[in-house]
Amino acid sequence: PVRAALQQERLGRYLWVAGRSDEALRAYHEAVDLMPEEPASAELARVLAARAQILMLRGYPVESRDLCLRAIDVAREAGARAEEGHALNTMGTMQLLGGDLAGAAKLEDSIALARRAGLEVDVARGYGNLAWAALRNRMYAAADEALAAGLGHCTEPNLDLWRLYLQGFQSRSLLDQ
Repeated sequence: PVRAALQQERLGRYLWVAGRSDEALRAYHEAVDLMPEEPASAELARVLAARAQILMLRGYPVESRDLCLRAIDVAREAGARAEEGHALNTMGTMQLLGGDLAGAAKLEDSIALARRAGLEVDVARGYGNLAWAALRNRMYAAADEALAAGLGHCTEPNLDLWRLYLQGFQSRSLLDQ
């Protein structure tokens, strides 16, 4: 069941990227349903955090928050720092989007965890979400700081997509100001 759950989680990611968000949501739901609840594991934390992320992106903040809290608890119990960082990223983004400035600290923590784990894409995701949420709240100085750090990070070819994403937010910031 663990392997099947992880395959569903990956399928959800591919469907999301392909723009098939309803199918992606179902795949993430299936991944959580397939994953054994015990013992606490990095894999369980991963599918919980992934489902929380898509719920955030689809506009279900309460459901996403609940899954983030569960994913963080499972990740900490399992010693799964990367998965903890992923859930902290989603939680911090939701908080900051909602105007709760404590979300920025969670995003910074997620970036630090990703950096220590060598997860370059998750570092870029952290900067992207920090910039996005700051821009949505018209916190231009914070957004520009996150954008500068993120663009400085995204210099390798495997981060081209994230660099373009951050450049788009940079343009948005300049237009808004």
